[in-house]
Amino acid sequence: QDGNNGHDGIAGKDGTGIKTTTITYAGSTSGTTAPTSGWVTTVPTVAAGSYLWTKTVWAYTDNTSETGYSVAKMGNTGATGPQGP
Repeated sequence: QDGNNGHDGIAGKDGTGIKTTTITYAGSTSGTTAPTSGWVTTVPTVAAGSYLWTKTVWAYTDNTSETGYSVAKMGNTGATGPQGP
């Protein structure tokens, strides 16, 4: 202990919880700019070489919200492998 015990401070503000989480998806040819429309609740089919965006919206109990994005590039179809035994 480095010093004398101090007095307790005032009570802190109640914590904020997550009220809802909403996840939607969209396909795009851009991997750097999120789509502005076309968001759906089921994962769409995205062409090889295009991008699948995922948008997550967190709504909090204090009536604020935040939005986060992630993006993945869909791989190209490779050559057919050799016949197995």
